[in-house]
Amino acid sequence: MSEIIINPTSGSIGAEIGGVDLSEIYLMLFFPRFVSPFIEHGLIFFRNQELTPDDHLRFAKRWGEININLFFCKSRGS
Repeated sequence: MSEIIINPTSGSIGAEIGGVDLSEIYLMLFFPRFVSPFIEHGLIFFRNQELTPDDHLRFAKRWGEININLFFCKSRGS
């Protein structure tokens, strides 16, 4: 993995986190490094990620319990 880069946005909220590929399972070992920027900036972005639905769920579950909405149709590609 390359170095994790944290770039605050130009607005009053948010930061972009770069240098990561969220589809790589070993990255979850580095998950705690995403928490501080989230707390400090209130919102974090991970641009240009190619996640499968399973990758997305695995990452989302690291943040806590999620509610999968079964009412709406699945998105394209899932």
